[in-house]
Amino acid sequence: MTDDYSILYRPDLGILVVRCQQPGGPPQLRKVCLHSLETARRHHAARWLLDMRRRDPLCSHQTSWLTDTLYPLAARWLGPEPLTLAVLSLPTSRTDPVLAPEPAWLRVFAEEGAACQWLRHRSGTA
Repeated sequence: MTDDYSILYRPDLGILVVRCQQPGGPPQLRKVCLHSLETARRHHAARWLLDMRRRDPLCSHQTSWLTDTLYPLAARWLGPEPLTLAVLSLPTSRTDPVLAPEPAWLRVFAEEGAACQWLRHRSGTA
């Protein structure tokens, strides 16, 4: 855990919880996600809850990085289960057209309960 973000694996849910504590740009998102990937690899955690409510909304560059870099890297590191990412975002940033259409492995939520339920459903443990 740093002042910028925290990473916690929840074995009871089989979910890696990543919370961004303050606003940050593309370099911070990459740093957080790569550190999360290292932690996920240790726990074999392919389902992530990424809480971005305290940071700036995703820009197109960040969304592209998630899709083009993080997802393929996670597929190599976390296989055979594919990365599933639930992003918590403020309602105003949820309408950002950069996030639509969302790939099947990523969903944006305003509420943590709904995000966790979707992640658990994706794993077949709901």
